[in-house]
Amino acid sequence: WMEMNAFTALFRTHDGETPDETVSGYGDKYLLKALARWSTVYATLAEYRIRIFNEASFRGYPVVRHPVLHFPSDEQFMTEDAFSFMLGDSIYIAPIMKCGVVKTKTYIPAGRWIHLWSDSVYDIYGDTGSCVEVQAPLGEPPVFYKQCEELNLVVSKLKQKGIICLEKTPPKPKRFSLLKK
Repeated sequence: WMEMNAFTALFRTHDGETPDETVSGYGDKYLLKALARWSTVYATLAEYRIRIFNEASFRGYPVVRHPVLHFPSDEQFMTEDAFSFMLGDSIYIAPIMKCGVVKTKTYIPAGRWIHLWSDSVYDIYGDTGSCVEVQAPLGEPPVFYKQCEELNLVVSKLKQKGIICLEKTPPKPKRFSLLKK
């Protein structure tokens, strides 16, 4: 949920209705480190998000949007794609909804999209999108952005802060439960 929330209008955590049975974002060192990382992603997107808030105020567009708003002729978004969403018009997120996924086929809409974590560029021509296969380990959900000065600056800052690291060492698998024992 932290991965997904970093790309929304509000980033927050709480213990839920049953704090003794759920995981908080500050329950252990691993989760606290993840919370700090995703808080940094959220904060780095602040200027982009402010522009989108202004757009929401003056034009009525939602900050977090279903892709059909920008790709109305793409029937994939009308029928099968239930989880993908956009932050504004330039960031596309396809969250992983199953545990243990490290690689996935992700549908992305038509256009030029850059994979946030690898800098791979996907040029999808025509009126509809296409499936691409991307690495998606824990901590690197499928996130794509349109190249523009505003987001190039965001990506540059994330690289400087060590959030995006293109020279990867294979991650050690981490095992944890979503419920406290």
